[in-house]
Amino acid sequence: MHRFLRSGLAGVGVVAIALALGACGADQNPTLDAQPTTRPSDGVTTSSTLAPNVKVFVVTVTGNKVDGGPQVDEVKVGDPVRIEVTSDTANEVHVHGYDLSGTLAPGVTTRIDLVADKAGQWEIELHDGNVLLATLRVDP
Repeated sequence: MHRFLRSGLAGVGVVAIALALGACGADQNPTLDAQPTTRPSDGVTTSSTLAPNVKVFVVTVTGNKVDGGPQVDEVKVGDPVRIEVTSDTANEVHVHGYDLSGTLAPGVTTRIDLVADKAGQWEIELHDGNVLLATLRVDP
């Protein structure tokens, strides 16, 4: 009976090591760093590590205008979302309906992470100048 117990424990140990090693390389992305970043100006803390199902929307603003024009970003209720905004001027980005905002510094990408838990259409805009960046459309 002890022989079966020892071989069973050894098998569990091998499986645990294999899972741990597999997990180490599963979600690695060399362009993303796993350290959370804090922007002192607004106190928002985010992590730049992304789960595979995160919907990422990128907006670039030049001269208070959205490069390529405002877009409609479509997701479903429950989807995790990351909004990345880079501007050539200081401003504040705001996601209506979720009351989330981030401070923009020239040339620095600001990230806003959320779970799309409210169906509807929500504007993403710059506060100064009321510039529409995009519309987040959350479908049921």
